[in-house]
Amino acid sequence: AEDMRKMISPENMGRYRGVIDNIDISPILSKVEVPCLVCHGTSDRMQPVEQGRLFAKGLPNAKFIAYESSNHTIPDNDPEWPRFERDALAFLAEHS
Repeated sequence: AEDMRKMISPENMGRYRGVIDNIDISPILSKVEVPCLVCHGTSDRMQPVEQGRLFAKGLPNAKFIAYESSNHTIPDNDPEWPRFERDALAFLAEHS
């Protein structure tokens, strides 16, 4: 959150969220042909974890993993980082 406050004004953040929150890509998810790993924090403050589950469900070849984190992206100082890194590397090895 602190990084976001440094990068964008509250007004522009509101505009950004207004656009992002109204984009619906669900009609094209079924066309994605590559394997996808969808990772989501269970307490993500930007998007509810259910959004990640729905996203993964719409992809024909997706794996969904939830992490006990409130971060939207998992930084290397998050306690879940080692698990996330292990899962991501395993997924890449499986699909390379």
